[in-house]
Amino acid sequence: LAASLTNTPINETSTLDPALATRVYHLYLPIYFFARERVRAHKAAGFTGAVTIGLSAPQGCGKTTLVDALLELFEADGLVPAAVSFDDFYLEGKQQDALAAEHSTNPLLQVRGNAGTHDMELGTETLRALTRREAAAIPRYDKAARSGRGDRAPKATWPRLKKPADIVLFEGWMNGFAPLPSDSAVLSQHAGLNGVNERLGDYEAKWHGKMDAWVVLGLEDVSSVYGWRLQAERAMAAAGRPGMSDAQVADF
Repeated sequence: LAASLTNTPINETSTLDPALATRVYHLYLPIYFFARERVRAHKAAGFTGAVTIGLSAPQGCGKTTLVDALLELFEADGLVPAAVSFDDFYLEGKQQDALAAEHSTNPLLQVRGNAGTHDMELGTETLRALTRREAAAIPRYDKAARSGRGDRAPKATWPRLKKPADIVLFEGWMNGFAPLPSDSAVLSQHAGLNGVNERLGDYEAKWHGKMDAWVVLGLEDVSSVYGWRLQAERAMAAAGRPGMSDAQVADF
């Protein structure tokens, strides 16, 4: 794992960057051992479907890097993993535009991200197929499309598992979120929260309830999310891919 993350061979005299070492030994490996034990317990109990692990973590904190590391570790252990993201199930661009127009007074539904901006049925069907260990193509979303507003990638480009999955990693920043009571005072703190809150019930019933176990990462300061998102968009622009401007990131 260390060699793959640093692109250098590891031997007895090698040292890792302290920040990377912290992530490897205090985050990646503990989560891997936890998830691997869930797989072994699942099989020992006689279950034939894939284990589903819900990963909930804030935007920009490194979920993709974490999942990539876990995939490599599972494969090295002789298991077949599948990775799915909430982002994979965003509405198509034209559907998102229609949703935004229909709810023009709700600022939280003008762009992708919040509850209500995902294709629930596509996600449900994909998760069902993967957990039943069926052959399934995994949808992909192109965040660089439409000048950074995003759109679903062509179906022909979706990856397909070559073997039935033993474990499904399902990650998303709002994974596991549950709706608040409709009279909650929190819902009055931002225009549009009621509309988003009403839609969370579908996620709880169709997606969250299907998880066998959870890994939840928290932040001491949620303002970090904005900085991470800005960093990601600037990196995408530097790589020659269209992304959101600084002003669009702030609005997002």
